[in-house]
Amino acid sequence: MENYTKIKLRPSTFKTSQGFLKNHIKPQIGSVPLAELTSLDLQRFYKHLLDGGRVDRIEAKKKPKGLAPKTVRNIHQMIGSAYNLAMEQKLVTRNPTQGCALPKVEHKEMKTLTADQLSAFFQEARDSGVYELYYLDLATGLRRGELLGLKWTDIDLDRGVLKIQRAISRQNGQAHIDPDKCIRCGRCLKECKFNAIVRLERPCRKACGMDCIHSDGLGRADIDYSKCTSCGQCMVSCPFGAISDKSQIFQTIQAVKSDTPVYVALAPAFVGQFGPEGVPERMRKAFQRLGFADVYEVAIGADLCVIEEAADFLEEVPEKHKFMVTSCCPSWSDMVKKLFPQFEKNISVAFTPMVLTARMIKRDHPDCKVVFVGPCDSKKLEARRESVRSDVDFVLTFEEALGIFAAKGMDKAFPPEDEEEMPAYSSRDARRFAYSGGVAQAE
Repeated sequence: MENYTKIKLRPSTFKTSQGFLKNHIKPQIGSVPLAELTSLDLQRFYKHLLDGGRVDRIEAKKKPKGLAPKTVRNIHQMIGSAYNLAMEQKLVTRNPTQGCALPKVEHKEMKTLTADQLSAFFQEARDSGVYELYYLDLATGLRRGELLGLKWTDIDLDRGVLKIQRAISRQNGQAHIDPDKCIRCGRCLKECKFNAIVRLERPCRKACGMDCIHSDGLGRADIDYSKCTSCGQCMVSCPFGAISDKSQIFQTIQAVKSDTPVYVALAPAFVGQFGPEGVPERMRKAFQRLGFADVYEVAIGADLCVIEEAADFLEEVPEKHKFMVTSCCPSWSDMVKKLFPQFEKNISVAFTPMVLTARMIKRDHPDCKVVFVGPCDSKKLEARRESVRSDVDFVLTFEEALGIFAAKGMDKAFPPEDEEEMPAYSSRDARRFAYSGGVAQAE
C-alpha cells in the first residue's frame, strides 16, 4: 500500500483502506497465500463481514454487528485492485474476485427538512453568525471539506459561478489540508481560533519585500531576478548562509598590492558601524595601515548631491512634475521603477554621493582605483551600472572591511588619531545622510 496505493489516493481514502486491511482483510484471510485464495474463500469472507464483521468500538455499539453492503463492496474492490496489480507484476495468474456475488446496496430515501424546520434552522444560523455557510451548503450540496476550503477568489458573482478547488478533511481527529489543492492563501491560519495551524515561512522569503523568493519543484528557494532589487535582505535573514553575494575582497587586496594607488570612499554610516573609536581620523589611519592610499568621506559627495538635486527640483517641480523623490539607495530606486513605473520620471536623476565622491577622487588622482565601503550590498548593484563602472572600481560592505581588519589583527582597536587633516571635509547635514529623513533634512 505504501508503494502504490498511497501515492494515488487522498489521505482520508488511504486511511480508510488501511482500516480495511488492518481490521478485516488481514485477520480473516491474511494468512492465505495470494495464489491459493479462491472465489469461495472470498464469498465466505464477505458473508462474515455482513453478519458480524463490525469492529467492537464504543462509537459502534448502537450500530448493527455486520458491515453495510456498500462497505463490503468497497473491500471487494480493494482486493480486486490488489489482484490486478499482482497479475501485472506476474505474481499470480488469476483474480479470484471475478465472479463473486456481491450484496445489493439498498438506497435509502433521503430525509429532508420541512419548510418550518428549515426556517427555524436558518434563524438559528443567523443568530450564530453562520447563516451564509449553511445556506450555501444546503443550496449546493458541497461536502464539508469543500465548504471549509472555499475562499472569495473561488466565487464569480457576475457570472454566478462557484469553483471548488480545495478541501479540508480530518485525519486521526485532526484537520488535514490537502497539499494538492491548497494554494497557500493563509485563510485557514487567520480563521483558526486555536492557533492549531502554523505558517512555516522561509526567513529569506519573509524578509523579501518584493515577493521574489519562491520554492522550485524540489522545495528549494528560487529567486525571481525580474523582481529582485538586490537589497540583500534575504542574505542577511538566512540563518543557514545559503544565500551569498559576490565579494570583491580578493580583487581589492590585489589592487592594494599593486603599484596603483587605491582610495577608500567611506559612507557616512561608518560612525554607527565601527563604534565610538571609528572617528574619521582613526578610520583614515586604519585603512592606510592596510595599504590604501587615503580615505575620503562620501559625505563630501552628499554635499554635491544636495546641490545637484536642489537645482533639479527648482527646474522640474512643478513645471514638469508635481513632485520629486530621491534616495541614495539603488534598490529603492529599482523598487519604484518595478512597482510604481508611473512615478519613474519623478525620481531624481542626480548621481548618488558614492558616484560624486568617486569622480572627485579620480579627478584629483586620475590613475587611481576607488573602493566604496558602505553598509549594504545594494551599492554593488549600482557599481555595475554602465554609467558608474568607470568611477567605482570595487565595493565592500562594512562587514567585509571588518573581515580585512580582523585578518590584520586590527579589529579590536583602531590606531590613534592622525594629526594630519583629512583630504576634504563635509557639512554636518551631509554626514547625517545616513539618518532616517537625513536626505530631506539636508536638502
